[in-house]
Amino acid sequence: MDSLEWNVILPSTRCTYFNVFNSVRFREFLMDLKARHKKDPTIDLKNEIIFGAMYSFCNKAEYEIMAKSFMGGVTDYKIDAYFQIYMNYDKFYDYLMQNWKKIPAKTYRQQQNRRKNG
Repeated sequence: MDSLEWNVILPSTRCTYFNVFNSVRFREFLMDLKARHKKDPTIDLKNEIIFGAMYSFCNKAEYEIMAKSFMGGVTDYKIDAYFQIYMNYDKFYDYLMQNWKKIPAKTYRQQQNRRKNG
């Protein structure tokens, strides 16, 4: 999964990019999803993946940036990594499906052990 790359902008003193596949929470979610999908191919991957992105990145301060109008707009906007994925979700989903084989599927036992220890 190290070869997968989908960057979003994160706050810093300069523009910083973050590969969403480097998020442990999102990686674990995708591995669990792949294992569940192996057992039940009727799972709607498109909806599950956007849910996983929301769970991993939505309203999480470490994945938010503040944006304001250069021309002096009255409102500042919080933009998180989830929003950046959501705005390009069809392309993100296509990219992920083209590279789905690169995501390892956790075995049922691995999933159960993680839940017990997690």
